[in-house]
Amino acid sequence: MYSKLFRSKRPTGCGVYRLNSGGFTLIEVVVAVVVLGIIGTLITINWAGFIRYQNLRKEAFSLLQELNSLKSRAISDNLPYFVTFDLTNNQYTVLRGTAENSNTLDGATELYRKNLGDNVSFGDAPAIGTLADELASKNWGSENGFLTIRPTNLNSFDTGYIYLTRNNRGFIIIKRGNINPLQIFSRDGNQWTEM
Repeated sequence: MYSKLFRSKRPTGCGVYRLNSGGFTLIEVVVAVVVLGIIGTLITINWAGFIRYQNLRKEAFSLLQELNSLKSRAISDNLPYFVTFDLTNNQYTVLRGTAENSNTLDGATELYRKNLGDNVSFGDAPAIGTLADELASKNWGSENGFLTIRPTNLNSFDTGYIYLTRNNRGFIIIKRGNINPLQIFSRDGNQWTEM
């Protein structure tokens, strides 16, 4: 068995050597193992990046779905809802407003707080690409910033945005113009893509 795994030179008589073609040399086996190790490492690194991106995407779409759900609650309750974003602790708070104070947090009741997932954070979106001008608008997560959700079908949300990020990638939930719905864009490097 050992002789089949490695090539060896055997004398055939008269000082002539021939190669045994029944196996691999030690160098060939080592090279194959190193190449497989490199491929395995690359697959692991790419898979881990893919999982992190999917977690970020899940958080962004979950928040978008929750904001749209709050719009429905605001209409059915005929009361405004507010969402404050804590960029330091990466959490957001949902509050129900009153009919008397529909544009301020005065008298609003805190309903719940939610934390973002692992290694996902809120931040300032870079003003790049097609959204550069609109990102100069209000960041709902800025100091004293919050999102108001009014009990109406048109113009329910304040104009502005919130940005979820991880490393050099991110998702932005943005309200542009008066009657546009919430939109979500993904960022990869210096490019925005509407989802």
